[in-house]
Amino acid sequence: MSREDRWVVISSGLSMAVWVAQVWIVLDTDLQGIQEAIGWWMIAIAIAPVLLTAVGVAVLDEPRDGEPVSWADDDDRPKPGPRGLESCGGCGG
Repeated sequence: MSREDRWVVISSGLSMAVWVAQVWIVLDTDLQGIQEAIGWWMIAIAIAPVLLTAVGVAVLDEPRDGEPVSWADDDDRPKPGPRGLESCGGCGG
């Protein structure tokens, strides 16, 4: 399991826990004081896990096997020359 997949699983579980807690606060009449204290922040608390999941997926995105990566510069690749690979920076060749 990749880091991205683990992030999605963990953040999805935490999101569900947050949403269950919020539904409980909204539906339980004994917890109305908490709902009034939190107020409009309940919306931000409900949206935050989704945003954190998206940010984590974007940061931890890993290329799949054979998939070209957008962050790699084509000019950095070693180029074939008459004696093998040339412009291989740091490979000792």
